[in-house]
Amino acid sequence: MAKIISGQYNTLLFHFISSDTLSSGYLFGTMHVNDDRAFTFYNQAKAFIDRCNIHASEVDLNVPTDYDMASMLQMRDGALSDLLSDHHYKKVQRVLLKSFDLDITPFDKMVPLLIVNRLTEMILSDGLYTTPLDLKLWEYAMSRGKQTVGLEDFSTHFNVLHKIPYNEQARALYKMSKNISAFRRSIIRLSEAYKAGDIRTLYKKSKASLGKMKKIMLHDRNEIMYDSIVKLAHRNRLFAAVGAAHLSGNQGLLARLKRNKFKVTPIYASSFPIGRMEEE
Repeated sequence: MAKIISGQYNTLLFHFISSDTLSSGYLFGTMHVNDDRAFTFYNQAKAFIDRCNIHASEVDLNVPTDYDMASMLQMRDGALSDLLSDHHYKKVQRVLLKSFDLDITPFDKMVPLLIVNRLTEMILSDGLYTTPLDLKLWEYAMSRGKQTVGLEDFSTHFNVLHKIPYNEQARALYKMSKNISAFRRSIIRLSEAYKAGDIRTLYKKSKASLGKMKKIMLHDRNEIMYDSIVKLAHRNRLFAAVGAAHLSGNQGLLARLKRNKFKVTPIYASSFPIGRMEEE
């Protein structure tokens, strides 16, 4: 079977429907940031949420009150200060404090990738909005009376962070701290690719930045989310909002849908007027 290469679309929104027409919905690529560029397709997404009866995010964003999130994000043994030499730890600490005014001391026992995610959010935090895009869409769906669900359960979603060896995460953090300017530029380029709806670039750059972690962070999770999408879309109209890097590539969600005889159609913003971005 020939490879299915997806991504040459310049859009983040896709309609899918099964060959028997019993399953249908929309797949939308999101970012977990509140930068204005992330909201380029926000109004368009809201219009299609209105056409659906179920809204799905990667994970249920209504965190149960009894769920111990802090514990789930802690390393199960050791600390960052144990994983890095004293010299390297102090360098990371010094660089992030200077560049982001972020003290990593409270993060010492947290999974190192949490720090990288926090820095990404800090770089992409300017603009009109104070709520990340994926959460904003979730809140909109709830306000419209839609059923809201997660494509992954909490344990599956957060256990991914523990499947990647902590020492590899620590090395990635240290490598990033050696060239903060390059890291900042790479994040800005990702946000520009998102604004352009360039899902192929989003996938390729995300895959490259993940290195050995790409199977666990992208490919394995694509399989789980695909299975959930198919189940939820059966005899329903589903709006699934997932990280944009999960859309493209031969193992991405679009390719999986196509391989399993779903018709996938890109929906372009130019063919659907979305108007001015709404204020929060």
